[in-house]
Amino acid sequence: MTDALLLSIQDVYDADLPALALIDKINPVLGVIASVGTYLMIFGTSLGVVFSLGKRLAAPRPSWGRLVFIAVTLVEFGLSLLPFTELVNKVFPVIG
Repeated sequence: MTDALLLSIQDVYDADLPALALIDKINPVLGVIASVGTYLMIFGTSLGVVFSLGKRLAAPRPSWGRLVFIAVTLVEFGLSLLPFTELVNKVFPVIG
């Protein structure tokens, strides 16, 4: 994948997800399948992160667990409305 990305750098250098752009360039049907898979992976990861963060934040008062989980989910949804590159450039440095 790395070699393929480097060999087609002119075509994918400005893409938010270069690997996905490369797959779409190879075959548009595979691009759709890969984009659905990528979306599901991102959703699964974010659900796990939100759940664990909600549990940690609600540890002092376990009865507030559902309310904290809903609040954290709403904050995450709000952040998801930012453009992907802006989100990565701003949020990832903060969380490490």
